[in-house]
Order: sequence, then C-alpha cells, then structure tokens
Amino acid sequence: MSTTDIQAAEKGQTPWSVVAYGPQASALLRDFEPSLGAFVAHVVELFYRRLMTKPEAAKVLHLLTPSEMVHLREGQRRHLEAILAPDLTAEEHHRIAVSVGMRHVNVGLSLGMLSDASLLYAQTIGEGLVAEDPAVLQSHLPLHLVLNQRFQHDLIGQLDAFAQWEHARLALLEDVVMLGYEASHVLDYVQQVLATVHDQGEIAGVALGGIRNGTYRHLLATGQVLYDAEGGVYPTVAAPYLQQAWFDEKPLIIPSVAQTDVLTPELQAECERLGARSMGLWPTRSAQGAPDACLFVFSRWPGHFANPTQQRYWQRLADQIGMTMEGLARHGGKRRHRLSDGLHYRHLLAQGRVKMHYQPIVDPRQQRVVKVEALARLQNGAGDDASIISPDKFLAAFGATQLLDLFEATLAKSIEDMARPELAGVHASVNLPTEVMRQTDWLLSLPERVARLGGDPQRIGFEIIESALTDDPLMLDALRALRDAGFSILLDDVGSGESSLLRLATLPITGIKIDQSFVRPLQSNFDKLDFILTLALLAEQRGLDCVAEGVETAGIYDMLGSLDRLLLQGYAIARPMRAADLGAWMATFERRPAPIFPNSLHGWYSRHVARLFVMRQALTTLSDVIDVSSLSDATCCPLHTILARLGGDEALEAEHIAWHRDYACFTTMAREAAGRDDGRDQLRLAMDASKQRLRRLVQSKV
Repeated sequence: MSTTDIQAAEKGQTPWSVVAYGPQASALLRDFEPSLGAFVAHVVELFYRRLMTKPEAAKVLHLLTPSEMVHLREGQRRHLEAILAPDLTAEEHHRIAVSVGMRHVNVGLSLGMLSDASLLYAQTIGEGLVAEDPAVLQSHLPLHLVLNQRFQHDLIGQLDAFAQWEHARLALLEDVVMLGYEASHVLDYVQQVLATVHDQGEIAGVALGGIRNGTYRHLLATGQVLYDAEGGVYPTVAAPYLQQAWFDEKPLIIPSVAQTDVLTPELQAECERLGARSMGLWPTRSAQGAPDACLFVFSRWPGHFANPTQQRYWQRLADQIGMTMEGLARHGGKRRHRLSDGLHYRHLLAQGRVKMHYQPIVDPRQQRVVKVEALARLQNGAGDDASIISPDKFLAAFGATQLLDLFEATLAKSIEDMARPELAGVHASVNLPTEVMRQTDWLLSLPERVARLGGDPQRIGFEIIESALTDDPLMLDALRALRDAGFSILLDDVGSGESSLLRLATLPITGIKIDQSFVRPLQSNFDKLDFILTLALLAEQRGLDCVAEGVETAGIYDMLGSLDRLLLQGYAIARPMRAADLGAWMATFERRPAPIFPNSLHGWYSRHVARLFVMRQALTTLSDVIDVSSLSDATCCPLHTILARLGGDEALEAEHIAWHRDYACFTTMAREAAGRDDGRDQLRLAMDASKQRLRRLVQSKV
C-alpha cells in the first residue's frame, strides 16, 4: 500500500475514493472538461444502442413512450455530467447514485439488469475515451482510473438504493401486519392500510374494491385512482379487463398505461391526467386462498410492476390484507352488511343524515311517561319518503371515530328535540358508547358540552352498557362526577354480562335496565321472573330506578306491572317514534285511566311470586309470628278471590289451595327446623317443589 493509501485509511476512506475524488481527480477532470460534452453524448448513444440488444433491458425500455425515452437519455446525460464534475465529493456522489438507483427500482430494473448495465457502462466508457482521443488511454491512464472508480462508486450507491427499497418494502409489510393487530373494524383497517401504502412516494393512488355481477366498484380509495368517488359515492363501472382478472384469480399488470391495448383511450388519458403511468391489480385472498376483494395500485413510474420481484411482493401484501380482513370479520361476529354498505352508512353519518326516534319508558301504575330513550337512525336519502336504516344494520359498520360522531349528533339532536313545547319536562336518555367511556377527559367535558348545546342535566341522562365498565378509578370518578352534576346514569343490559351483582352497590349510577333477554321469554316461560324480581328488589333497596326493556306483549306488561317496582319499555307500550309524534302519543297515553294490576294470569302469577319472596324470607326469620290457620285458608288470600275472573280454572284454584296448605305446613317445619341445617334443607326442597308445580300449571294455561 502506498503512503497515500495509508493516509486515506487513517482518514476512514477507501483507497479508490482518494483516486476518484480530491485535488488530483479534480485537476484531471478539469483538464478533460473541454471534451466532456462530446464524450458524454457518445457514451450515452453507444450505451443505449447496446442496451437494446439485451432482452431483459429492452423489455423495460420498450415500456417507455418516445418522449419518455428522450427524457431518459437526457437524464442519463445529466447524470454522467454530474458524476464527472471535478469538484464532486464522495458524499454528494453517493446521494446522487442512491437517487438514480431508486428511479431504476421504480421502473422495474432488477439487480441483474443493473449489474449488466454497469459492466456495459465500464466497457463503453473505455471505448468512449478512445473514440474521443485514441492517445488518451496511453497518456492519461490516471483519468481512466478516476472514471472507473467513480462508476464503481455509482454502482455501490445504486445497490444501496436497492437495499433501501427492500427494507422499505419489509417495513410496509410489517406496518400492514401491525395495523391488523391494532384495528377493531374492517373498514378502519382498510382505510389505514390504504393511507400507509399511499405514503410510499412512488404510489400515485391505491384502492380496495370488488367485482360484483360483472361490475367493479371501489370500497375505499386514497390518492389518484381511476373510478374515484363522485359526490362522495364510488361509481359502479363495467370493466371487462378487471372482471377477467378476477375470474382468473390472477394479478393484472399494466406496466405502461400509455403502451397498452387493455385500457381505452379515455382511460389512458385519465391516467395521464392523474399522473399514473403503470398499474396493477391483485386479488386479496383469505386464509383458504379464496379471492375476496381486489387491491388496485397506481404508480407514478412506468414499468413499476413489471419486475417479477415486485409482483410477488404486492401479491404477498394483498394476501396479508385479505387474511387480516377475514380475521377481523370473524372476530367481530357475523357481519350483517356488505363492506360497501358499511361504507355507505359511514357516508350518511358524515353527511349528517342522523334522525332521532324516541321510545317511552313508563311507570305503569301511574300511567305516566317517566323518560324516553333516544335512539339514532340513519336516513337514506332526502325527503319524507326516504328510507330509514336501523342501528342493527349500521352500528356494526362503525368504528370508534364514527361512534363518537354518532353520539355527538344524538346528544345535540336530543337536546334540540326536548326543547319542543309539547315535550316540556320530558327526560331523554342517550346511549354512551364504549369509545366515549374510555376517554375520561371527554367524559368529564360532557357537562360543559351539554350546557353549550342548551341542555339541562335534569332532562338529559346517559345509558352505559355493563360490558364497557372497568375497575379503572378514573372512569368511575368521571361517571360519579356526571351523576353528581345531576345527570341520570342507567346501567343498561344488566344481567347480560359477567359482572357480579355486588358491583351495583358501588357503581355511580342512578338506575338499571334489565336486559330484554330476560323479559321477552316471559310470555310463555316464567323461569326468569325470579331473577327479575331479585334485581328489582336490589334496585329498590339501593334507591335506584329499575327499567325492564323488551316488554312486547300485554301479558308481559301485566306481569311486570303487577310487581309494583318496575318502569317498563317495549313495543307493547310504544314503538320508537319521531319527536313530532311523541307529544301527541304522551297526551293520549297519560289520559287513559291507570290499569288495575293484575288483570291476567301473567300478572296474577308474578304477584304471587312477589308474595312468595316475602313469605320465604318470613319463614326463615319470623315463622313464630305467622298465623298458620289464616295461611292455610286460601280464601283469605286476595289473589284467590280474583283467580276465576282472570281465567283460572278449577285445577288452578285447587293448586292454589294446595299451595296455601303447603306453606302452612312449611311454617310448622320452619319452627321445628330452627337451628338445624338438615331441617332447613328439607324445607327449601319442599318449598321449591311446591313452587314448580304452581308455575308449570299457570304456564300451561297461558
């Protein structure tokens, strides 16, 4: 190694970088500057002439239009002049080479083609020097060395670009995978994935769509794409070239939109306007390999998808998207809508097409409306004849952002509707979505938001679902602050979750709503009545309101109204209605005389069960004060005197008489079993058997 090489090593430089850059190289290249223009023109012309004889390179070059080819040659000429500039540094050269390498990646150049082209360049440069001045190689060998070393540096920089591109592709794939772990909804996932893909500088636009009945339509799109949304709605288009790719279950690659007969002239012109010069479509496949949608990608570069390595990468990305979508759909349960419908529902929400309906919650004993539940609907279209979309269809299509937007719209419209003169004094209860519950700062801001909207805490309340509750002290403190500010807070769907009923003693709520899955079966099956009565008693002891929702028949209305402890909600009372209709309905309802409970066998049995609860408690604590003789005589019971009027027959009367006799015996047994565990067990079994006999008989009558 020479002294110069040793000095270069000590400076952290490679020996060739000393040859290629620095004062000596600068002096050599400055002497060569008068000949540089002719030299570069000759080398570029000779290089492309030879490059066209290479089949793989020619395939890429043929994707270019004549004007693009002129632009390429001019760009190559400028690149040669830049890297042969006398004052060029190694750092500047590396940056230039990486930039050029990225362009080569984006037009579909492979590593093999890059290596072949570099060797061809080295050969062409030597011949170019000879052509310029045959004596150059003999008299200026140092110049030849400088040129060779700079082209070696150029190749290394471009190879670095290929490595950076590969790293970026792996990072993109990892991002798509991670988005799947973080997403809770298919549409949110797709939106985030498309935005992430579009962030890649070479991508003009990207869409996810599907083929249905021979037509194509985007589900979502980002950036510059064909068939973009018109007025917020993606058009359904007849695209035979896409349909064929879908049926073949194979990617569709258009390396150059300007040099293809697949697209119509109109579509080619539109692509030019959008800045899309190549495009590819890949089916997104499920874990089983079945196509489910299409990933449609538009690149700013011609030939971008021509490279087989690129094609395999994009298919891998599409497959990852497809499997993640399948997993999210499975995790979220059976989807009740197509993804395109879900997107439509989101558009309706964004357009402010939220319409409110209200379902009354009544006190059946006083024939009075206590409050109404605010229920959001989406209006599909304009005008009075527009169809209404119910929550069971659109809620599953909403992610966290949409649910928060829906809540704000519901709150604002409810406050506005409750300001109607005919609804003065009516209390509206608005559902708080789980997403709001998790944002304690947002929860704490609700009083200010309600005040800003002109609402009154005494007339606005919130319903929260049991499954959304956690032991997070911040969430509980926020709910407690809402309650203390005067807002009612109902715990909805009680009994449907896994929470212990003991939590009702600690939660900052003002009432509970019994899940309708316990209420609806009561028309023909009384098994859940004991549980409902237990909840009602627990709520009463805590001073909480207790609402039973799902009251859909007159029999259930009478059964629960006869308990004297419940507020009721359901279709047997009223279906959800517009605010414009609510005032008239309330006036009609409250003018009716309050019913006398019970007025059916349903109510008779529930009143009997309520008395039974008291009796069983008395047997274990106050059996010594019970009048056994009166208890044994069923005719002393007020329920026995109305049994025939309510539809009871002789068999039911006889069973009721037997029940009273049984409980007179049970009283004696309770007195004798005092202090004995075995005696209490026998008593419990005997009481349960008596209860089941009466239940089965009444159920058979209704």
